[in-house]
Amino acid sequence: MKRKLLFLFAVFVATVLLMASLKPFFLVSYVFGHGFGLRDWVLVFLHGLSLDLTVAGYVTVVPLLLVFASLWVRIPGCVARRLLNGYFALVSVVSAAIFAVDLALYEHWGFRIDSTVLIYLADPGEAVASVDFWLGVRQTLLFVLCAAAMIGCYRPVVRLFDGEPLPWRAALPWSMGLVLFAGVDFLAIRGGVHVSVANVSKVYFSTEMVLNHAAINPVFSFLSSLGNKSDYASQYPFFDEETRARNFDALRGNRPDAVPAERLLAVSRPNVVIVILESFARTVMDADVGGSPVMPSMQRLKSQGVWFENFFANSFRTDRGEVAILSGFPAQTLASINFPPKTAACRPWPVRSPARATTRGSSTAAISTSPTSPPTCMPPVGRSCFGRRTFRSTPPLPNGVTTTASCATGSAAASSSGATGPGRPDGLSWPGSSP
Repeated sequence: MKRKLLFLFAVFVATVLLMASLKPFFLVSYVFGHGFGLRDWVLVFLHGLSLDLTVAGYVTVVPLLLVFASLWVRIPGCVARRLLNGYFALVSVVSAAIFAVDLALYEHWGFRIDSTVLIYLADPGEAVASVDFWLGVRQTLLFVLCAAAMIGCYRPVVRLFDGEPLPWRAALPWSMGLVLFAGVDFLAIRGGVHVSVANVSKVYFSTEMVLNHAAINPVFSFLSSLGNKSDYASQYPFFDEETRARNFDALRGNRPDAVPAERLLAVSRPNVVIVILESFARTVMDADVGGSPVMPSMQRLKSQGVWFENFFANSFRTDRGEVAILSGFPAQTLASINFPPKTAACRPWPVRSPARATTRGSSTAAISTSPTSPPTCMPPVGRSCFGRRTFRSTPPLPNGVTTTASCATGSAAASSSGATGPGRPDGLSWPGSSP
């Protein structure tokens, strides 16, 4: 039984190491020589490990099933070797192909490979004609070498497999043990125990997008996008085009007959604080206990600012409502543009680059108090748009402020110029708190 367990452990570890070994090629191609240090490279590997573990979890499923069968039924060594060598050869070839194509396409696409590449396979002749000859030769050689290296690494792992069955008295408890191992493998596939499952945004950690992309596992990026075949474009329109034009064209502010914009702010460069509350209902806003408001600070902000009484939710999901709040993007139906790098990178943001904001005398920061993983609260590109990013279990309150009510989750994004407090814009008061 030790050999069976050692085999499964070797499969998982070998796959993780092989997936991690692909990252230096991307780093050398797109990161080396651009002012990034050793620490940045190490962080790429550390943050990218979660998706490497996910891919390893998927690869281990078939060997796990084979080991489970070998507890009860004898699997001849020649049969097991043929099955496993064929399986790992398929894994190696697919992984190497994805890796080689991704490494070449990133220069032109600016994001890691996904199922978009399959569109070009509809006309292979046109696709091949658009590829430089020597580039094709280089990537083909890289594919062959990578596939051969991966197959060679899996060969000694295959030799660890033991196809001899156990006595039924031993097979029964060990079967339960493998079920527990399968649970651990499922956690690796899922990406942990957090609410947010494995997705490419979980590895984002830097304000430099190329480092975030370097941490992505290209095999996961491609395979995770394969199952999405819905026609979202046909589901998006609510009005027909004529009705939409009649209703919305009158609302545009750039019409020749438009009324000049009314100025609401008394200063030209204000501190801007956006507070997003999760599952925060109007009933909570207006509630009181014994005549005292539950949300005194929110009531104070309501009386001091501009209050929109006739306002409707943009969507029923956080990842779509947040898109509307920070990017002014209408709600999506069954999909979100929040996390896929290809769509998230095209989103408009209040502050697109921390470096650009700094040159203008401003600073940017984002604080999240979500009990779930950070990607649930803020998408990858959004996190990279803020110079300082903090994830806490409780909101940072100013000195002398005590919390009298709380919400499930929350996040705040601030664009500040000349804030009076250290890292805190003027008048920042968290909802549900009173001085």
